[in-house]
Amino acid sequence: MNKRDVALLLMAYTGRVLWDFHDFHRWAEKRLGRPIMTHELSLSFGTAFKELRDSITEEEWRQIARWFTGKEVEGERGTKRPKVIAVDLDGVVLDYDGWRGHDNFGKVKEGAKEALAEFKKRGWVVVIWTTRGRVDKVEKYLREQGVPFDYINENPYGPPDSSRKIHADVYIDDKAVRFRDWEQARSEVIRILEG
Repeated sequence: MNKRDVALLLMAYTGRVLWDFHDFHRWAEKRLGRPIMTHELSLSFGTAFKELRDSITEEEWRQIARWFTGKEVEGERGTKRPKVIAVDLDGVVLDYDGWRGHDNFGKVKEGAKEALAEFKKRGWVVVIWTTRGRVDKVEKYLREQGVPFDYINENPYGPPDSSRKIHADVYIDDKAVRFRDWEQARSEVIRILEG
């Protein structure tokens, strides 16, 4: 695999222009075995990008990873992605009794530090997931309190070009309703909100 191959495959996956567009267009038509209209290569309206993304094989992902790292890698999409846990801050890691501003934090909940430390010891990534806008203040407070974590409101292991929702294997949140089916979810939401 050479630089062009890597650029074209990554362009097919991300939609970012990483190589000459006309060369990419010809390559995409050959790969999909059909003519492709230019508008089909639009991220917003195009159908070809999904087809191209789906056409990338596990072996090609391994080759891309090998090209970047110089090493053999395994796992989903050619990388060994760690398990990720998104943990809500207020009401889960910290006590919470209502919003009192960016500088007001509750005490660390009993058992929080130990549980998060165990997750990290197992090799899992801990992402603090919060609606607080001042991440710098959250980070400073958590470090002062000795709360272990890896990231706040970001997951570098998530899919490229994803929304701001953190991609995680598990979410720990005090306001969540665990979904099993819509009947259960509907009745639980009504019970919670109407008391």
